[in-house]
Amino acid sequence: KNIIQNIVVNQYLTKGDTALASLAAVKGDIFYNHGYVNDTLENNMQYSTIRFWQEDLTPKTLIQVQRYIQSPEKQTKMVQFLLEDIKKVNSNYLTELIGTAYLRELDFTNAVKTFKNLPGTYKSKEYSNWYAEETIAPNPFIVTINDYPKKIGQSSMTKLEYAARMLKYQTLIKDEQNNGKKADYYFHMANGIYQTSTYGNAWSLVSYSWSSYDNNAKPDRYWERNYKQAKTAKEWYLKARELATSLDFKAKCTFMLAKCEQKDFELKDDMRWTYYENSSENPFYKFSLHNKYFHQLKSQYSKTAFYQTAVHECTYLRDFIASK
Repeated sequence: KNIIQNIVVNQYLTKGDTALASLAAVKGDIFYNHGYVNDTLENNMQYSTIRFWQEDLTPKTLIQVQRYIQSPEKQTKMVQFLLEDIKKVNSNYLTELIGTAYLRELDFTNAVKTFKNLPGTYKSKEYSNWYAEETIAPNPFIVTINDYPKKIGQSSMTKLEYAARMLKYQTLIKDEQNNGKKADYYFHMANGIYQTSTYGNAWSLVSYSWSSYDNNAKPDRYWERNYKQAKTAKEWYLKARELATSLDFKAKCTFMLAKCEQKDFELKDDMRWTYYENSSENPFYKFSLHNKYFHQLKSQYSKTAFYQTAVHECTYLRDFIASK
């Protein structure tokens, strides 16, 4: 186990072969388990290995892993040694990982193709709300004023359903006959990205864990620009506002842009543990009160119905209006 995990894995990583490093890590975990092989891939991994597979592997790497597993006879003796156990286990979990990685890269075409390879009986892991006794039901197309408490869907949307819905909107946007509806499509897609961020109710469609420490944290991995900062959501809300004709709809887009703007603030570790007697001293609070989209809401959309709703529910917007 130590030879594989401390030498072999690191040698593959040094060479830039993340796929073989991933397979070697699982092989080391099986040795740790005294050679006992579970019937599903994920159950053969220790915590650090499963986190590596879930958080760090790109679609390209995961597909290479899949190719190794599907054709062990074509590999070198060393690779065959790494594959001798894993090639026997159920690979549905690997298929889901590939599909999820495609979702993170907004490649909805390949995500749909991948998830369709899963059997109809396959079910992704369900997560419970830490603060209430309820199962989180992802619904990435809910529109919310406040991020917390999270507004949970009435029924869960699967990863395949989500990918198919996003792909449908992408396809409709390309059709010139839908010019009058493109603002709506961009808004729905933006909301689909925002709600699958750590701030939304559907984070479990793209992530395998949730932590409050991800709020306003600097992105560490290739896919976290949307998960932690909602970057693409911001781009698509801007596009929706640009194409919109209704002032009320433009106001809604502008408010969502303000929420995305807040995610640009990076919370340093020392800020997390600093007690501020007055909220006005809090760096995030100060950042929020200089939100350019709050300026636009107040100056351009203050007479809309949505503005009145947002002012009633959003304390940041209320404080901005009250400030000098």
